[in-house]
Amino acid sequence: MLDINRVLKEDRLLRALTGLNRKAFNELLEAFSVQLDLEAIASTQKPRLRA
Repeated sequence: MLDINRVLKEDRLLRALTGLNRKAFNELLEAFSVQLDLEAIASTQKPRLRA
């Protein structure tokens, strides 16, 4: 079984699992983190409307 901490430390395992090198993975991580934060803020500001 793969341990996420081990995968994040070893470049070879990261590439095998994701197909991305460390730089590309970190760029995607940053972009997804920003978007996730924006979605969390947006979901708390407006109530859900039902049909």
